[in-house]
Amino acid sequence: MSHQKRIGPANAFLLIAFGVILDGVQFFSEFLFIGFILDPIISIMATIIYVVWLSHYNVWMFSGKRGWAGWSSLLVGMVPGIDGIAPEWTFFSTYAVIKNREDTSTV
Repeated sequence: MSHQKRIGPANAFLLIAFGVILDGVQFFSEFLFIGFILDPIISIMATIIYVVWLSHYNVWMFSGKRGWAGWSSLLVGMVPGIDGIAPEWTFFSTYAVIKNREDTSTV
C-alpha cells in the first residue's frame, strides 16, 4: 500500500477553484433549462477528472475516509435541479484537501 502524498498549496487552490467553476456551470445551466441534459455529463466528467487528479497523490475518491464525500458528490451531481443549487464539487474538493492535510501532517 502506498502512502498519500501531501497536496501542495497550488494544487489545493486549483482543486477547489475547479470545483467552484463546475458548480457555477451547473448553476447557470439550470437557468438556461439545459441542466437536465448538461449537468449529468458535467458530473461524470468531473468525477473522472477528480479520480485521475487525486490518484496522483494516492488519494482515492470512492474509498476510505473520502468515500462518502465522493459518492455523495457524484449522486447529488446526477440529480437535476438539486445539483444547480448545491455546491457539491466545491465541498468535495475542499473536504479532500482538508483530509489530505490531516492525514499527511507530521505531528
